[in-house]
Amino acid sequence: MGRFLIRPRARLGVSLVTAVVALASGLLMSATGSASATTSLAATAPSPPDSSLNGVDAVSASDAWAVGQQTTSTGLESLIEHWDGASWSIVSNPNPVPNGTILDSVSSVSSTDVWAVGNYFPTGTTGRDKTLIEHWNGTRWRIIPSPNPGWKTSGYDILNGVSAVSVTDVWAAGYYNTGTGRDKTLILHWDGSTWTKVPSPNQGTYGNYLNAVSADSATSAWAVGDSFTDNLLLHWDGSTWTTVAGPTLAGGSMSSPVTLNGVASLAGTDAWTVGNYEYYDPDNGLLDNTLAARWNGSSWTQMPSANEGGPFPPNSYSYFDAVSASSAANAWAVGQYSYYQAGAARWKSLVERWNGSSWVQTPSPNPGASYGTHLHSVSTLSATNSWAVGYYRTATQNQALVLHWDGVSWTRQ
Repeated sequence: MGRFLIRPRARLGVSLVTAVVALASGLLMSATGSASATTSLAATAPSPPDSSLNGVDAVSASDAWAVGQQTTSTGLESLIEHWDGASWSIVSNPNPVPNGTILDSVSSVSSTDVWAVGNYFPTGTTGRDKTLIEHWNGTRWRIIPSPNPGWKTSGYDILNGVSAVSVTDVWAAGYYNTGTGRDKTLILHWDGSTWTKVPSPNQGTYGNYLNAVSADSATSAWAVGDSFTDNLLLHWDGSTWTTVAGPTLAGGSMSSPVTLNGVASLAGTDAWTVGNYEYYDPDNGLLDNTLAARWNGSSWTQMPSANEGGPFPPNSYSYFDAVSASSAANAWAVGQYSYYQAGAARWKSLVERWNGSSWVQTPSPNPGASYGTHLHSVSTLSATNSWAVGYYRTATQNQALVLHWDGVSWTRQ
């Protein structure tokens, strides 16, 4: 159901982003809801015209990065913003083409070692999207060459996630297509000098897509996504990537269409993944519910998560786009929820916190008023310091959005 509209970057290349945004503009509206009250809508973070932030990562209380895209006088360009402890500002970065560049994810080793990934559409060619990897060395951003196994006349390569463990150990994940056959998983690795493609499994007979990756050591990493109709969980043990069975859904199996959008690995025996799954409502057909699952070192188990209006409300769609954890008792999942009223889809931000025993929905700002608010990424440093980013919709365009958690409430920055 609404996965393509909520997270166009997960499967649609930048060449289709404009079309998706245009389609969405007539649908993205927000709903009223008791859990979405806001304490402040004052904004200080830059929000350029027609912009969105897709990824965020905090190095420290005075050092955080957010990446996404914006529309400039020349077209669609990448957007990078930085937090210095006092304010957010836009940081200049290279775009391989003047129109058709997007950054989806960012991960930091230190204040002088930061990675961002996405894709771009080469102008003047008949090919499609190519991988884009950029690196911050403490002074400037520059483009680092990256493999494109699928790119040729009609192929494409997409990167959706990045996770940095050390200066010699960084992972990036997405998918590619050679122009014939199904989409396949794409995993790249940085060894300190070069990005290379690492073999990764695919399952089923349909396309395979990786939406996020998280590594906690040289011998423990997870990449998650879906194989069109089922979840996709891949694990790195230090030598190979292998598929791992997902959890059993409450009231059923993982045979229901499942999309995993985010993953956070704390240790080899503790990780989270989030997304959404479809279920059948006899009165309203297929609907979507949030999904949160935890790894205990041997298996994945679904953990109950809140859905606005109840666990199975009529005409309701709830999605998790990302998850971040700083400890076994502190994790955040963000996304959006919707319901249909008078034939229109209405959307609001969805934020939930893991307190060590359960997921609890937390009030979050919705500056989109009657047009919609979406959260795409979250990064938590501690129980009193977390960031979430996405966008909100005005009557005419999308605007980049940054939220901050101070231990008491989420406020717009």
